[in-house]
Formats: sequence, C-alpha cells, structure tokens
Amino acid sequence: MLSNTLYRLKTDKKLRIGYFGGSITEGAGAEDREKNCWRAISRDWFKSEYPDAEITEIYAAIGGTGTGLAVFRAERDLIKYEPDLIFIEYAVNDEGNDFDDIAKNTEGLFRKLRRELPYADLVLVLTTSGEINRMHEEGKEFPAATAQLTAAHRYGGEVIDPGAALHYACVASGENYEEGFTADGLHPNNRGYRIMADCVIANLKLLLDTEVPSAPVPYTVTVPPVYEGETEYADTIPVDELENVENDGFVMGESAENDVLPLIYSSNKPDASISFDFDGSLFGIYWTTARANTDILLSIDGEEPNQVGSWDRFVRSFQRFNAALIRRDLAPGHHRATVKVLDCDDAFVGFSGIFVLNK
Repeated sequence: MLSNTLYRLKTDKKLRIGYFGGSITEGAGAEDREKNCWRAISRDWFKSEYPDAEITEIYAAIGGTGTGLAVFRAERDLIKYEPDLIFIEYAVNDEGNDFDDIAKNTEGLFRKLRRELPYADLVLVLTTSGEINRMHEEGKEFPAATAQLTAAHRYGGEVIDPGAALHYACVASGENYEEGFTADGLHPNNRGYRIMADCVIANLKLLLDTEVPSAPVPYTVTVPPVYEGETEYADTIPVDELENVENDGFVMGESAENDVLPLIYSSNKPDASISFDFDGSLFGIYWTTARANTDILLSIDGEEPNQVGSWDRFVRSFQRFNAALIRRDLAPGHHRATVKVLDCDDAFVGFSGIFVLNK
C-alpha cells in the first residue's frame, strides 16, 4: 500500500513524485510528451483526483539508460529533490544485460533510496516491447523483470505492470504489437500510452485505498545485501569536482543535453588527453553517446590503456548521455585515470562526470 503517499496527499496537501526511468518514462513516441505518455497522464490524474494537494513532478528520465546508470545518478538526479513517491522504470532498457548485473544494480538502487529517503514509497513499473511480448507468447521468462522484481519484493517496493496490460491488449485485438501500439516499433504511441496509464491509475487507486496513517512510517532495511560490492554506495563526480586535473586538449564548457551536470569536458583533437585522481573500487564515465563519437584510450594507474567506444547505434540524429562502466576490479583506495582521444575525423569525446563506488 502507498500509505505514506496518502498521508502526503490528505494531510500535508503536498506530494513530490519522482519519475525515474528511460525513454518510455520520457514519453518517446507520444504525440505530446507532456499530455499523452503514461508519466504525464498519471501525474495529471493525481492533480485531478486530489485537487487540494500541491503535486510536484520530479522529472528524472534519460532515454536509452538502465539500472546500470540509474544507481550512479540517483543521488544528484532524484534523491536531492526529496520525492515522496518514486516510479522506477527500467525493464525494457535492462533487457539483454547480465542478470546478476541487473539484480545487483536494482538492489543497490532500492537500498540507496531506502537509506536516503526512508519515508518515500517506491513503485517498480514494468514495461514491454515487441520482443518481450514474444517472450510472453512463447512462455519464456522476462529476465530483466525477474531480476528487478527480486529487489522490489525484498525491499518493500510495490509493483505495477502496464507492460502486461499492453500485452493483453495486443492479444485481445489480434494486432501486431509494433504496428498497432507503438510509434516506432519500440516506444508506445498515444494508444499504447493510454493503456499503460489506465493500468497505472487502476493500480494506484487500489494502493491508495487504505486508511490515512497518523504519521508517515519509515521503511527500514534490516536484511543484508544479496550481492557483494554494494552498489548502493555508487556515486557520480561531476567534472568540475575532479581532483588534480592535468589537461592537454580538452575544453570545459556548458552541456545543452544535461541539466543536472551542466558542465562538460570535450575535445575533437586527436591525442588530446586529460588525467585526474579518484577514490573507489570501480570506475566509469558519464559521457555523450552518438553515431559520430570517437573512441578513447583509458589508463588507470599507468596500466596498459584499454580502448573504449562511445558510439551509440540507436542514436541517428542527436546525442545523449549514457554510462560506460569500465573497471569493476580496482583495489579500494586512491587511483589516477588518463583519458586520451583517438583519431577523430570530425567526431568528439565529451563527458560530464565519472562514476565511482567508494565503500
């Protein structure tokens, strides 16, 4: 039940809703993302159902990203705004990734949210795609959903499955899912989003059908993590907070694509390099990905450099931020990283932060 949410609505008359997910939470495929997607429709439902309450949306969705990035950006993109109710949607974008990685990242995310926001209600939202629908038709498991559900159940999160509602609508109509319910073969069209939103709202009505508590009740985590190397302590360090920077050919400027981390180090010069210090047992880069991006050479502590690519096959005419988790095997403690640009051919490298795991 969403008892704390109900308290905020009925007693405080204020509710901050966090939407944490990928492009389906952004509203990709909808004619108007601020009117027709499941996020917008559910937000507006709260406003009409509880007209005396001040409803605030915390928009924290980034297309093409899964829990592997979410667990690192949760602090800066979501937690600092202190949401009371959080929808978590990464099922489609996690599909195809390693099962244990999905489960570990989702567990880390839930544990982080429970630790930092003990009064927030958490709702896992499961979505679908044509491929996932075919899995269901063939009686196959949807591994990403299974991995995420394990964490949700262990840490007291509610679950809403609008992906199943879309699947049932597809079966009932006899239509091809991609043609009838999506705008581009993946993202729902207005019809698809309406089905998703109706499912979310119907479940919200059930979850809010409870007595208003006398005070919000905190969630406490009493169980140990299932996975070692607790990703709940994952964090992002923005470029303007990097330590002991030595720069040869990178330029710091403003990023038009990232409101949360507005500064970016970028270069389109072959052999440009930048070095900096960090602490942690994991290293990754939060960078722009696009079809035009070039590769980098990354070296940690003077070791033989590894070539890492930021090319994104799903991006044709724009660029977006994404995660590259490059080293998971570092000894805890202090390290130095060097990023070097390869031959560019009018391409570029740009990053707004690094990822670390420091505990």
